[in-house]
Amino acid sequence: MRAKLFSKLLNIGKHEWPRVIVCWIITFFLRVGFIVGWTVVIAMFVNRMGIIQLPFLFILHAFLVIAGTLIFSGIIRRVRKEIVIIINILLAAMFLISASIFVAYSNWLFFGLVLIAESMMLAQLNILISAFVEEMFTPLESQRTFPIVESSETIGLIAGGIIVSTLAHSIPSYKFLYIWVLFIMLVIPIILSFKSLNTEIPSFKAEEKKRSSIKTIAKNLKEAQKSPFLKILIVIIIFQWMFINLLEFQYTKSVQQNVYEEREETLVYENALNNTMKVSTLDLEITEEKLMTTAYRDTSDMDKAQSSQSYEDSLTARLGLLQVFFGIATLLMQILVSGRILKRLGIIKSMTIHPHIGMITATLMALKFNIFSASISKGAVEMTGLLFQNAYHSSYYAFGEKIRDQMKELLEGIIKPAGAILGMSFIILLENFLFGENLTLTINLTLIIIAILSISLISRLQTEYTKQSQKNIERGNSNHTRLNAIEILAQKGHKIDYRQLIKTVQRENESEEIKLKVIETLKEIKDPKTIPHLISCLSSANKNVRLAVVEALGEFRNLEKHFLKSAFGQHRIQENLKKLFEEEEYEEIRYAIVQVLSKLNPKDIVPFLLEKLQSKDSKITADCIHICGLFHDPNSIHYLEKFLDHKDPKIRTNSIIALWQFDSLRSKLEHYLDQLIKSEKKENRLLGVRIIGELELKGKRSDLLKMLPNKEIEVVFALGHLSEQSVLPKLVDYIMENKKDWESISKKINKLPGKFLNTLKQFLHQEISYSIHKILTSNSHLKPEEYEKETLEELMHLYTIINEAKTKEEIRNLIKQK
Repeated sequence: MRAKLFSKLLNIGKHEWPRVIVCWIITFFLRVGFIVGWTVVIAMFVNRMGIIQLPFLFILHAFLVIAGTLIFSGIIRRVRKEIVIIINILLAAMFLISASIFVAYSNWLFFGLVLIAESMMLAQLNILISAFVEEMFTPLESQRTFPIVESSETIGLIAGGIIVSTLAHSIPSYKFLYIWVLFIMLVIPIILSFKSLNTEIPSFKAEEKKRSSIKTIAKNLKEAQKSPFLKILIVIIIFQWMFINLLEFQYTKSVQQNVYEEREETLVYENALNNTMKVSTLDLEITEEKLMTTAYRDTSDMDKAQSSQSYEDSLTARLGLLQVFFGIATLLMQILVSGRILKRLGIIKSMTIHPHIGMITATLMALKFNIFSASISKGAVEMTGLLFQNAYHSSYYAFGEKIRDQMKELLEGIIKPAGAILGMSFIILLENFLFGENLTLTINLTLIIIAILSISLISRLQTEYTKQSQKNIERGNSNHTRLNAIEILAQKGHKIDYRQLIKTVQRENESEEIKLKVIETLKEIKDPKTIPHLISCLSSANKNVRLAVVEALGEFRNLEKHFLKSAFGQHRIQENLKKLFEEEEYEEIRYAIVQVLSKLNPKDIVPFLLEKLQSKDSKITADCIHICGLFHDPNSIHYLEKFLDHKDPKIRTNSIIALWQFDSLRSKLEHYLDQLIKSEKKENRLLGVRIIGELELKGKRSDLLKMLPNKEIEVVFALGHLSEQSVLPKLVDYIMENKKDWESISKKINKLPGKFLNTLKQFLHQEISYSIHKILTSNSHLKPEEYEKETLEELMHLYTIINEAKTKEEIRNLIKQK
């Protein structure tokens, strides 16, 4: 019960938790390591090189990120993600440990090695992990799960801040690099154990044409020019990263001034050994007495070193402590609010929150710049920045799966660093003309302008996001791309023409998978305007489409208050549903129809059912009896009890099921049930088995176990309803032998009890993994396109069972070529 409440509070489905947990832990370790290491590096740089040099650090960092993207871009497409992740971690660890060795000899060598590790290795690792996370979730899942996964960054921020602020005065600054190495190394066993626990399904892809990294980036930029959505998104991300880096500079400067007890001045301590430290231009303008008490104190070299180290430790501790406060505030918003904001406002509107808050806090800094206003701005932007990140990461699904990773590389590895370079270059330019308070005010006004421009651009992005998704629905795109595009349109904020979606459902040669996804999206949107269109789809020849349409109509809240405000509207939908009920041969659809009719007009549904109980079609009578069992009304006994003696055994069976809820009839019903179980006719016995399974009569377990040797699958399923663990291997064997009929089998197994079903899926997953591995191993000497048609069909059925839509489509395309 507590687990259910916890899942409901966090808005996460039970089936999503394993994936969420793995992604959360990996992101957490990387974030803790980054916060610990980068906070200390910033403090050491500012103390040793001066705040005025900080833009050069950020620019060099950005250029190295771009270089890393160009280097690893080609490798990522040739080598599996898990291997590249492990290699990146090992290389980063090597460079960080090397940097710690050179810290006493050369500041430039120390900072250079750290930058190579962070910019070229770990920055690419973040891109890889982000792609790793996205592949685990669908677009709609991402709206709910991404805020929870991203909360690991916030908790990592808190944990990293605590580590830094606690240990800053206890250990030398450079030794924090060892903690950084420890946390990134912890990711390796998580990646390896996840592969083991997940029993990863083997897959293959058709051979792709290899391109150099530079050619790939150039190709991606050309693609961007063709997409208005991508062009606007690129400019928005450039502005966002300019804003973040400018704010980071202002925030660091405010903390330094607070620690050094200086205002609008930067204290730089001269290094007596290599004379590499400089005094800022602003410091030259202050009095000789001030200079003597700061940069040129008349003390021994040892005293100067100790004083410098003391300031460095204090700056590190202060930065770490503030990170903790930012993290706590962000965590509360992220876990309890962020996912719901994304779902309520949609992807694009959620993105606008970040620049709006940025504009307000930048105005606050322009009015009064100190550590308080800068910290408020930093904290607020941290909170909304993760919301922005969740939103635009979800927007990646608007790209086809073939170019999604490439677009991520472009945006994360090229565009973001470009924004940082522009922002820091702007500061360097200003430093040549402005000083002190004038420089600070100009930067704050620039932040306000960037925020306003971002708001304007994001407001234009929604229309292009919708157009991009609607374009991806068109035939000619891969099924996987089309499915993602349809799901995107279920998000809030889209103004769409539903006729395109309805035409997709009505198109005769359209795949069932696409049709069902469209109906699911319309059900998610719940727009009353779609009701007439859905009614027109009730005549579909596909039973699954008909069922999906009826269920979609049943999902509309206050149905009668929407389309049914008019008497004609109510009459139309009732007539269509009643007509379908009479013509429909599948009980499941009839059951769904009755549920919708009961929502429309509960008073009319009982006379309708009683009328159909007298039908000459025994199948309709049997279905209506079963549906009457949904009404927990003892008065139904008067109408149903007479059917216990009906000549049709199916009608008798449904009567027992419908009346079992009433204790007064229990002994009589058990007598009728025993008659069915002990009948010499196989048909009657199996109907008795069905009753036991559907009603989950655990007292009849022994009767079913006696019948088990007859190898009747109905008995196996009935025992499954009783959670009998011994039948798990039999169910797996049955599914594997009849995998071509997975559609109907899946409906049966989904009715099994939850825990038993989860165990069955684990068994099935392992068996399918083994079967696929066996097929791929035996055909390892062949390219996928050289496989026999029968082999490809076998693989397609296996991937269908585990719902690997992308791989299934690749195999289907290969089959078409045969």
